Amino acid sequence: MANRVYPAGIEALTGTDKSWLLSTVRFVAVSPSYTFSVSHSTLNDIPVLQRVATSPVFAGKTNTGGVHDMANSTLSGVNDPFNALVAYIDTNTAGTSPLLVYVDTILDPNDGVTEIPISNDPTNADVDITVNPAGLFSLLP
Repeated sequence: MANRVYPAGIEALTGTDKSWLLSTVRFVAVSPSYTFSVSHSTLNDIPVLQRVATSPVFAGKTNTGGVHDMANSTLSGVNDPFNALVAYIDTNTAGTSPLLVYVDTILDPNDGVTEIPISNDPTNADVDITVNPAGLFSLLP
């Protein structure tokens, strides 16, 4: 599956509810047992046992011409395999934290695009997240 946006999160960003630049945005790494669904809208839709690790708050967020971007980041202390990252707005309450984008491919500086799955049973590993220079996601076609 290619990277996908969650409709409810995009609605939150395009309405008056949330702001990409002003909101607390994070990634949650999800286990291989999690399946993307357009009907998922908040962090509650990802069962706790399928949340492998959570990133620090996104730094360097930009929104230019509908393209949403952020600085590269690191997931620290990863102890379980994961196959995707989900960006979400962290409201400190899972039931009101909208899901934004499901990312299962990332940019590898050596060969362009690489699949995310980390399946080698990491033990307290740090996993670098390199965002595509074209941006994390776009609201434009």
